[in-house]
Amino acid sequence: MSDDSKLLTPKQLPLPYVIEKEAEINGIEMGVLKDGTAYLTGRGLAAMCGVDQKVIVQMSAQWADDRPDIEPIG
Repeated sequence: MSDDSKLLTPKQLPLPYVIEKEAEINGIEMGVLKDGTAYLTGRGLAAMCGVDQKVIVQMSAQWADDRPDIEPIG
């Protein structure tokens, strides 16, 4: 199976965070967690970096592969 299959069915890592608010402002998806931490979604990060969202998905898939201590969900 090729590495492209990971791009088609990415797995979400377990995250112990609670989203307080999420919005799209000027085409950038972002939000705030319950503890007040601001974040960008993958789509928002891609827009801010000026790259295709596929690049962010691919990088996050590689990050998960490099972390054997984290068990993906799904």
